Amino acid sequence: EKASSISNDLETIFSGIDALVKRILPLIVATIDDRSWRVRWTAASKFALVVQAFSKLDGAMDALVPAYEKLLQDPEAEVRTAATFNLSEVARTGALVSVDATTNQEVRVPVAQRLV
Repeated sequence: EKASSISNDLETIFSGIDALVKRILPLIVATIDDRSWRVRWTAASKFALVVQAFSKLDGAMDALVPAYEKLLQDPEAEVRTAATFNLSEVARTGALVSVDATTNQEVRVPVAQRLV
């Protein structure tokens, strides 16, 4: 009975985390497309912390890495510079991300390999 209670508690925690990710992740990704370069600069300068926080959660890196690639190619030099300063930290997370594959199979590679 106690094991069942613990199992239910864990399910509740994980469903809460999943709901949180589904609400927060789109907001984070939206900052990359903001019209203000200062908002994009802030996102770029804190991106390593975001990746560290979300790297263990399923699917999060599939949304974050393309957004980060956008920051690395931003029209504003300040944004690109801030993103570049975080590159080693982002790559070091060891998280896996999907890559385009010519087959129907999903291919996952480390973030560092995707960013090369």
